[in-house]
Amino acid sequence: MRRGRLLAWTRTDGRESGHTAAQRAQAALSASLAGYAGTYPQVRVHQIVAAGDPAERILDESAGAWLIVVGSRGRGGFALGSACRAVLDEATVPVLVARPRPGGRRHSRSSER
Repeated sequence: MRRGRLLAWTRTDGRESGHTAAQRAQAALSASLAGYAGTYPQVRVHQIVAAGDPAERILDESAGAWLIVVGSRGRGGFALGSACRAVLDEATVPVLVARPRPGGRRHSRSSER
C-alpha cells in the first residue's frame, strides 16, 4: 500500500466537556496506534478526532479514497453497527467490513508480515 488513512472514533457518554472528551479520544486513538508506524511504515496515518455522527465523518474524510474499511461490531448484539450500515449505504467507493477475531484477540503483528 502506498497511501493509507486510518480514522477511528470513541463514543462518549455526553457527561464530560467537549474538550475533555476530545482529549480522552485522542489519548485512546494514540494508544491504539502505538507501534504501527514502525510495523507498517508504508502506510501514512492521520489521526483525526472530531465530534459528530461517525458515519458522516467517515464519509466526509474518505473523499478521494479508493476503499473504506470499517469495523463490524454493533451495540446491542447487532452484527453491524449503525455507523457501519450507514457507511455501506452511502459510500461511493467499496467498503470492507472487518470482523473482530474470535475471542476478541488482536492480530499478531509478527504473523502479519
